[in-house]
Amino acid sequence: RIENLEPQPDASSELCGSDTLFLRANPPQANGGIIYTYKWTGPNNFVSNKENPVIPNVNSRNAGSYVVEITGLTGCKATGVVEVSIEDLPLTPDLVTRNNFCEEDDIVLTSSLAPSGGSVTYRWYRGVPPSGVLIGSTIVPSLILPGPHGESANSYYLVIEANGCASRPSSPVVVRVNKKPVAIPREESITVCEGESVMLGTEVSGTGITYVWTGPNGYASSSQFPSAIMNASPVNSGVYKLIVSRFGCPSAPAFVSVTVLPKPVRPEISNTGPVCAGTEVALQTNASATIYTWISPGLQEFSTSENRFVVSNASNEIEGPWRLYITRQGCRSDVSLPTSLVVNDLPRPTVATSPAVICEGATLNLNASPDIPNATYRWAGPNSFNAVGVNARLDNARVQNTGRYTVTVITQEGCAGSAFTDVEIKRGVRIIAVTNDGPDCLNGPTDIRLSASVFP
Repeated sequence: RIENLEPQPDASSELCGSDTLFLRANPPQANGGIIYTYKWTGPNNFVSNKENPVIPNVNSRNAGSYVVEITGLTGCKATGVVEVSIEDLPLTPDLVTRNNFCEEDDIVLTSSLAPSGGSVTYRWYRGVPPSGVLIGSTIVPSLILPGPHGESANSYYLVIEANGCASRPSSPVVVRVNKKPVAIPREESITVCEGESVMLGTEVSGTGITYVWTGPNGYASSSQFPSAIMNASPVNSGVYKLIVSRFGCPSAPAFVSVTVLPKPVRPEISNTGPVCAGTEVALQTNASATIYTWISPGLQEFSTSENRFVVSNASNEIEGPWRLYITRQGCRSDVSLPTSLVVNDLPRPTVATSPAVICEGATLNLNASPDIPNATYRWAGPNSFNAVGVNARLDNARVQNTGRYTVTVITQEGCAGSAFTDVEIKRGVRIIAVTNDGPDCLNGPTDIRLSASVFP
């Protein structure tokens, strides 16, 4: 009796997707070099006539029953079956995380996939596949690397193992740990006057650096050097805060104290004129300040610490519009409206007399020039002489009227000038007697000499 011996086929076990399936027929032992033929059939339309076929890169569609039929030389056939189990590879995950962390942050790595079902393990690596260093395994789809961390840049990737099958590695992700910058404003204290500009800024700069400025009156800027705060006023005074971040890692805040000093009120200016040339004149204001700056018509500036500026010897050179600005706490006011300073000329009269030679008993004529309209002319001279007017006269002059005659001219503006002349009154001669040498009786034509007696 002839009995068929059944083959004992087997196959690779614990296969995962993309593995290679090795099938083995394991035919009965044949004596005398008997040659068998083989016919394999299986899932996914598999057919092979090899004794030990190989199926590369399998997946779950290749799982199932594989049947081998062995035929001997006599035509006798025997069959065997092997069950093949294949687990598909888990899908390739993405590693999800931020690209930048701060030194004290926890680094959180997360899988984009979370397979359900059987046993799942997440394996986390530092480096790049396939040579990364395993840094942790979890049964949840995330890994926390607690801070603090040193400044660094590392690549991380992930492999998911489900039911004994490992996914392909995720693409590596570079994670940088950044040191916090230090916020250093260009100035820690700024004082300006009202109407001036406030300039903020920091020299801190570099790749990944961002800026946040905040301050009074709703101020905000994200610039390294913010636009100037133009025409600053006291509402811009206060504390301005700067935070500098590097790849999102914020510095400790730094502060800038800004003081906007009020601008002094525009002063009013007056003067004590009009004045006469050569006298004292003063410019003045009621404004309160540290420094008073007086601007002359020639645009020269004179500074005083008092609210009064005195010119002791007024002249036409200082005549005209004067202006003033004041300084308080280092801040200047606007220039005042002008005050017009008037310096009146002094009259400069001259005196003439007539006649040229004045004898006792004659009339002395005194003449002043020029004849200034609305001016007053006052004369004074020897022997209590007084007169008013451009011209004066002294009738029946006497020797005692000899001396200096002075005219004082007072203009309508009250400016006075004088001039004088020295007058000599010559003593007069009187004929007190006339004699002759003629005879009492004349005997014809006779020359007679007359002689006058004078006094003195």
